[in-house]
Amino acid sequence: MKGEKGTCASDKSKIAIYRTKFDTEQHAKDALNMHIKLQVTNPNNIVYECKVCGMWHFGKQDLKDKFGMCHSL
Repeated sequence: MKGEKGTCASDKSKIAIYRTKFDTEQHAKDALNMHIKLQVTNPNNIVYECKVCGMWHFGKQDLKDKFGMCHSL
């Protein structure tokens, strides 16, 4: 996929979470949309910036809550 930069292995509460890393928010959104169209991921998944690796992932809201960066508006 365009912008794919490997895998982030976040370890929290002794549970390893492996997520594909993307270099930009747009590349992560494009990948998420493609996976939704192929019906291989949940359409409720969201894109978030990871506080562990500093790159972008997509996944469930609870992953964003655990690993996402806090951005103030």
